[in-house]
Amino acid sequence: MDDPSTYFQALAPSGYRMPYVLGKYLRRISSTLQRINRRKIIRLVDFGAGYGANGAMLRHNLSMTDLYHHYEKRKWKQSDGRMFWKSDQRFFEKTRQPDDNFFITGIDIADVALRYARYLDFVDMSFVEDLTKKPPSRALANQLQKTDLIVE
Repeated sequence: MDDPSTYFQALAPSGYRMPYVLGKYLRRISSTLQRINRRKIIRLVDFGAGYGANGAMLRHNLSMTDLYHHYEKRKWKQSDGRMFWKSDQRFFEKTRQPDDNFFITGIDIADVALRYARYLDFVDMSFVEDLTKKPPSRALANQLQKTDLIVE
């Protein structure tokens, strides 16, 4: 769908918070990863990135509860399309963390979800590929060779 609100509204009652927990620990170990890899930027692949919740939690001073609250307010319908993308961009710009040491590559079969994640800068690069059906494209394979860490 063009908007993540129904996705997050459906997810909220479960109390799912793994992107927040993951983001917190990745930030904690980032200096160790930088030292091991001998570079400032950590190349992270988010497999099954969808709308980019992992990147949102890594790059913004938010919790999953904050994310759920942001999306639960609106009553999006299919005919609304991407009408909230600009306001979402303004919302997330206010919470951006200045010390972003991650280059995030998103992989998913959901093209529109990845476009949203790219638009909001939750991922830096994205690949719409179904790796259960065929091997990675040459471009994705090249990107994977540069990867420090893969999360799902």
